Amino acid sequence: NLDLRGAQALPELLKNEESIVHITGHELHGMNGLARISWFKVFMPDVYRNVDKILMFADWVCYKLTGQVSSEPSIACSSQMFDIHTLDYSGNLMRELEIREDIFPEVSQAHESIGTVLPSVAQFTGLPSGIPVFNAGGDTQLGALGMGMVSPGDYGVIAGSTTPVITLINSSNVYPSTGIETNNYTMPGMW
Repeated sequence: NLDLRGAQALPELLKNEESIVHITGHELHGMNGLARISWFKVFMPDVYRNVDKILMFADWVCYKLTGQVSSEPSIACSSQMFDIHTLDYSGNLMRELEIREDIFPEVSQAHESIGTVLPSVAQFTGLPSGIPVFNAGGDTQLGALGMGMVSPGDYGVIAGSTTPVITLINSSNVYPSTGIETNNYTMPGMW
């Protein structure tokens, strides 16, 4: 995903940078969800007004499988509208930035089934109809879990399209102006 048009919306977002970083754990970047949403709001207001829901990639796949709209915290935090401290989308931040509050999905936890495979999807894909679907987490977070990272202080490197060095912490600390992001983890009580 190389869509950087959100960079054009960054100058306006810089006015609220401190609260954005404190709430979301992410510094401003043109590829983050907030910058992209803001770009549509400014440069394609008709499209923005007609948005039903904003879904991250994993949310969209689960929606296509189940017809249910949901997001899991380790995925939702990449929207940069998610409060990593409260584990929910930030109404305060949306109001501060004049972003619609109705366009974000309900939040479910990684261990909660969000629905089952629809019969039409089963027929098309060959998946069994009615099997439970879980929006289980972000790719980096699930990679860390797969490596056995389950305790604060565990650390590792996930190699893929990026190669983040990650460590688990047991608090939603934010590290402004360091290039360090704080993301929700798939296990409760860890970031």
